[in-house]
Amino acid sequence: MHGLGINVDFICSYEGTDFERAVRIISNTGYDGVMMYLDENFVHKRLEQIANLLKDEGLKVFQVHPPWPCLASCDSRERDKALDTYKRWIDYSHRLNAETMIVHPSGEEQPPNRKQALDLTVEGLSRLAKEAAPLTLALENVAPSVKVSQPIGATAEELIWIIEQIDSQNLGICLDTSHCLASGIDLISFIQGAGKYIVTTHLHDTELISEKGIIKDQHLPLGEGVIDWKKCLNSLKENSPEASWVLELDPKDRKGNLIPMKRREKIIGEAFNFLKENG
Repeated sequence: MHGLGINVDFICSYEGTDFERAVRIISNTGYDGVMMYLDENFVHKRLEQIANLLKDEGLKVFQVHPPWPCLASCDSRERDKALDTYKRWIDYSHRLNAETMIVHPSGEEQPPNRKQALDLTVEGLSRLAKEAAPLTLALENVAPSVKVSQPIGATAEELIWIIEQIDSQNLGICLDTSHCLASGIDLISFIQGAGKYIVTTHLHDTELISEKGIIKDQHLPLGEGVIDWKKCLNSLKENSPEASWVLELDPKDRKGNLIPMKRREKIIGEAFNFLKENG
């Protein structure tokens, strides 16, 4: 295990001193780093300040999570826009000294022809990987949606195939635990199949509740869903020992209400202790 992290937006809304307080809470709890899921306007205004604050608190940026435009869109103009968006975020990631930037290999605009979608994804990623180096682009296993029932990159095999088509050393996989289950994939089998390709993670729980025929993406705290976390973490230690363990939690409860701050602080403290004990 490379280090323990959490998404900053579980604690804050990226506004003023709210962000600074969140970073200090995360640091004081003992985490090694963070995932930055940033509002682009916030980035422009405070990028240098963010980098300095994280450095002062001794926190690494394990992940930057940009928006997820579709690299495989049927419309070439949309593909160009997607590349431009990712390139801007690569620049932000470099300036934050991030270890990885998350990329969704598919989107709702992907063509129905799977070979065409895969080829377009490989083409886009090939261009991005060259610009990103030495930053690692971590391809996230995505879950089905109402519009896309079989997204590109849901399985370890497909993600590895994409990576192996590209002559680059700075591509890997971001394992999203609940997305595996939402895709009907056994979590341990995914970890064993992806192995060394997993460079970072999105750890969150799920109750496997279906809505409109799709499993909801709940982002629950560890232990509040169906995942066997000790089994999951043991498999990560065995098969992906260099991966960072990063929580990706929803600051809202099941009813859509913001979880009280004291409760959120307790959640990240309990999660840190559990991950530390099992790391």
